[in-house]
Amino acid sequence: MKKLLLSFILTIILCTIFVVSVSATTYYCDKNGSLVDATSENIAYEFDLANNRIPYLYLHDTTVTKIVLPNIEEYTGQVQMQANYDKSLEIYSISDKETKANNLKAQITEVEIHESIYLDGAYSVGVFAGYTGLQKISFYDKVAVASKGGFFQNCVITEVNFYGAEIAVPSKLISSLSNSLSVTIVFHKGSSGTLSTGGDTLPTYGSLNNWKIVINENIKPSNADTRLGAKWGATVATTGWELIVAVDNINSYTQAELEALKTSHGFCSRAESVDTATVKEATVSAYCTLGYSAHENATTYGFDGDNKYTSNFCKYDGCKNCTNRESTSYGPLFTSKGYSKENGSSSFTYGIVFNASAIALYEKELGATFDYGFIVGSVPAGADGKIVNADGTTTLEKSIITSVSEQNYSIYNIKLVGIDSDDYKALEVYCCAYIIDNGTVVYAGKEITEIASTISYNKVDTEQASSNDSQAS
Repeated sequence: MKKLLLSFILTIILCTIFVVSVSATTYYCDKNGSLVDATSENIAYEFDLANNRIPYLYLHDTTVTKIVLPNIEEYTGQVQMQANYDKSLEIYSISDKETKANNLKAQITEVEIHESIYLDGAYSVGVFAGYTGLQKISFYDKVAVASKGGFFQNCVITEVNFYGAEIAVPSKLISSLSNSLSVTIVFHKGSSGTLSTGGDTLPTYGSLNNWKIVINENIKPSNADTRLGAKWGATVATTGWELIVAVDNINSYTQAELEALKTSHGFCSRAESVDTATVKEATVSAYCTLGYSAHENATTYGFDGDNKYTSNFCKYDGCKNCTNRESTSYGPLFTSKGYSKENGSSSFTYGIVFNASAIALYEKELGATFDYGFIVGSVPAGADGKIVNADGTTTLEKSIITSVSEQNYSIYNIKLVGIDSDDYKALEVYCCAYIIDNGTVVYAGKEITEIASTISYNKVDTEQASSNDSQAS
């Protein structure tokens, strides 16, 4: 009796497990992939999700060419859009639900997936095998794939998009795409994570057909072996493809930073060996220039070079994120004229031009505080060249300092006279302009520096003579 009872209990448990394992939830979507109620008039298709799988999708609207797997909030697993590895996601009309006589998968041109997904397949079979019209696929969450590929067999995919954060893109996903088509792979704004390297990231062919891989600064190689090609030595190089580093606002980078972005991603081209591998040089562009975000038109102000003290202050009309804009130059904030002396004189002069209109715009449009003037002083023992404080005072005991930023002049000269002995002519002094820009002090002498340099009558004499000789020759 006890054995019979135990057997009966086990039967109930097994039946319960069986019931749980085959239970499914039906979801209904409109044409945009938004979940709708079962009674909605806008149902475009429906599917059942059971045991992490969606084997069939049924069209209420047989004109549908785009399938969106939405993010199902109550579901936390990884979805497999097929019954098994050797099956594709089968698509039928809702009226063909029972007989499944007419598979409509060939009419699908775009797939968009917002759930964490697993793509299974092997060689010539897989989740989207036979989708002969499929041109575009987009992933908004994590994606994992089987090692044997097959999920894109006979597809004509030319565009793959990644939008997810902290994703790990498998190399087999990309290498399973067709090398004979012009394919663009884009990691969009906000995406981050790794692109799997160290294997067959690109299809194992010597030449691709005008491929483009668009990454951003947050997409890194998956490991220290950063090759994008096949196994070392399989092919010396893979041509016919371009690597692009996309940024949100290209105008926020210095030229040096933009130059570094070309190789700082670390991805290496295919090579005969690890030792001969070189980092693939990328081009750098804004997302809006590439067409993956909208241009943001505005009037902005800034400098046309990395060093704002030697660049022109400009107004820009057009997109604030890219180079699609027109500029109006107001010239540099100031221009140092350097040092000069008249032949036979016992004096030398330092001159500088302050661009009052450009400075006024700089202060108004960028919220800057800009003060400037002159300082002349003797050089004490142990002087470090930091001779003006952010408040316009000086650390020098024997000096003259004066601000001229409130004056209505543009050209200023300061002249040191009475230099009539050899000792005075050799004497090193400070004689320069200072600029206090938002609390940062720089000095304008022969060059723009953060540390004030010294000058003497003899230095001016020598440098002026050398300059005259150069001009004469």
